[in-house]
Amino acid sequence: MNQFIKNSLIFYLIIVSVIELHPQNTSKTKALQNKKAAVLKEIQNLNSEISKTKKTQYLQLSSINLLSNKIVLREKLIRDIDEELNEVNNSINKKSIEIKKLQAEYNCLKLDYAKLIVATQKNQHILSKLIFLVSAESFNQAFLRAQYFQQITKYRKRQVKRLLETQSNLAYNLTELKVAQNKKELILNDEQQSKRVLTNEKKERESYVKALTIQEQKLKSDLEKKKRDSEKIQDQIKKLILYEIEQSKLAYEKNNKKQANKSSKAEKIKGTSTVKETTIDLHLTEKDQKISSDFAAHQNQLVWPLVNPSVVQEYGEYEHPEIKGFKQFNHGVDLAPKNNTKVYAVFKGVVSAITPSPTGDKLVIIRHGEYSSVYVNVSDVTISQGQNVDTNQKIGIIHYVNGKEQLNFQIWKGQKTLDPLQWLKR
Repeated sequence: MNQFIKNSLIFYLIIVSVIELHPQNTSKTKALQNKKAAVLKEIQNLNSEISKTKKTQYLQLSSINLLSNKIVLREKLIRDIDEELNEVNNSINKKSIEIKKLQAEYNCLKLDYAKLIVATQKNQHILSKLIFLVSAESFNQAFLRAQYFQQITKYRKRQVKRLLETQSNLAYNLTELKVAQNKKELILNDEQQSKRVLTNEKKERESYVKALTIQEQKLKSDLEKKKRDSEKIQDQIKKLILYEIEQSKLAYEKNNKKQANKSSKAEKIKGTSTVKETTIDLHLTEKDQKISSDFAAHQNQLVWPLVNPSVVQEYGEYEHPEIKGFKQFNHGVDLAPKNNTKVYAVFKGVVSAITPSPTGDKLVIIRHGEYSSVYVNVSDVTISQGQNVDTNQKIGIIHYVNGKEQLNFQIWKGQKTLDPLQWLKR
């Protein structure tokens, strides 16, 4: 009987451990699957962009950049698959251990039950129930012996029930193990397929690089022109923003002078010469200071200027991936639209400039106090200079030039550029 209680306790602990572990594994597996889905979505977006660039020979350079980004994502996807595979392997190992414990428990219960049956059968051959009851010395003793038989019967029923429960749980775990093994096989197939695709993508990129090497001189010339155009645009933006700062300074000084005159008159009336010192950062009006504070409070929360775009080139200095030594600084972030080519204001503000750019399109500057958002490569502009705009208001569409649709988006604070990806909502 003690052995039976011990076995039952082991069985209970196993079941509890299975119940506790299962939700955790499920939650982790779901998180891995969500990560995979997100990476696959990014790859899908890049595939769409690559399809567009393939239509024009001029855009082979963009194709290389997009393919390089896709290869990085594909390698990340394979790492995520490996992580999921490890999780499934761990699950299979745990399940195998559980099955062994349950099998041992089942065998032990079965053996105990067999011993009980044998012992009962022996007792029935030696002395029948009736004789055992009649031979009692008193009525109380006969009653206790009758209860004994009932307890034996109940005990045997409990043993049968536990055997069946253990057997059922064992079958359930074996089924789950089979499911996990099938899942492992599917993941392995997925990984092999991803590796084959990765190999093809690397070959495709090599073919583009080879084709570009043949026309490297022309490419370098195009890149130098692009670099000069970019520098011209930046000089133009800087002059426009500097002009806005100067205008703000003049307005501030004018307003400050007016306030000073009012204070002087009031002091003469009161007969005092006390002067109260006040300072305003960057010569901002109270309204501009509020807009600046609101804009700063929305770091990592700004809406995107395009709907679900792909990031083609991030902020900062970068070297061309294939043409060594050619460096360029991106003062913003280059974005390619998925479908919708409309351009939207990332935050409320005042349109401070709409001017043609050296590339034939227009650049739009919206001022947000001491901050400015800049949109390069815009056409069909729907706003006007001096107009107040709201967050997410349409300001135009992306200008289609040289077979591509890309928006260069910048954020300035005073006369310095900032990394837009640290401001846009991710």
